[in-house]
Amino acid sequence: MEPFVFIASNYDPHAYLEWGFLYFNDPRRFLHVDADGRVALSPAELRQKRFVASSWAKIGTSSLSLTIQQRVQKWRQFFANNHPCASCGGWKICLGKFASEMNKNGGCRAFFLEMSEVCQQYKEQNKPVMKPHIWQL
Repeated sequence: MEPFVFIASNYDPHAYLEWGFLYFNDPRRFLHVDADGRVALSPAELRQKRFVASSWAKIGTSSLSLTIQQRVQKWRQFFANNHPCASCGGWKICLGKFASEMNKNGGCRAFFLEMSEVCQQYKEQNKPVMKPHIWQL
């Protein structure tokens, strides 16, 4: 069940894990175009009519590429703004995707901390087993 299988399978405690592409939310892989050819960076922004380009013909231009790069690097603002998410133990999986939920029902911190632990256990259980090689002469 995604995104959990992807997260558990690709978890690295020393790296950030981007899984937005599973929901078509990675503008490096997907752009969203309406019937009039206007371009949005996510399905939600398409629904909200928040466009970054007035025409699909702008795809591939340097201005749109810069906008995409800025979106991809948006997570850095959590650190620049000293946002509470930046110090969360679950940051490497969440990357602030649920920052808007932080004040509701205790937020997502507990969930992503537990998810990190589960991922680590999954990795331990699924380590390749090294079998000794027996040399025959």
